[in-house]
Amino acid sequence: MIVRRATPDDCEGVVTCARAYELTTCDDDYVASLFHVALACDGMFVALDQAIVVGFCGALVLPHPFSGQPYLNVIAVFVHPTHRGTWAALGLLRAMLAWALLLPLDTVTMSAPQGSGLSRILERLHFTPLETVFIKRL
Repeated sequence: MIVRRATPDDCEGVVTCARAYELTTCDDDYVASLFHVALACDGMFVALDQAIVVGFCGALVLPHPFSGQPYLNVIAVFVHPTHRGTWAALGLLRAMLAWALLLPLDTVTMSAPQGSGLSRILERLHFTPLETVFIKRL
C-alpha cells in the first residue's frame, strides 16, 4: 500500500471508495466536486492498494471565522471497510500533516467519531479533543 498526494486521475477512485460510506447515500457528483476543491489547494491524498484507491483524506485551507487567520480543516478521512485496520488512515494523516507543516498556519482541525479507531489515531498524532460535534437527524 502506498499513500501519496492525489492527482486529477484519482477522482473516480475516490468517488468509488466513498460509495462504501455507510451513514448516508453517496452523491458521486458532490464527492467529485469536493475532491477537486481539495485538490486545488493541494489538500487531497489517497491510499492505494495495487493501484486501487482504498482511502482518502481531503483538507482545505480556510480563514478562521473570527480571526481571519488561515487554518487547515480536514473535511474527510475515509478508508474503505475492507482496508480498515491497515495503516492506511495513519499514512493519510501523516501525509496531510507533513504538507500542513509547510503552510503558513498554526492549526489543523477535524472531527472523528468518539471512541473510534480514527480518534485513537488522532490522539497518537497529538491532536487534542476540543469540542463535541452534535448532530440531529431531521
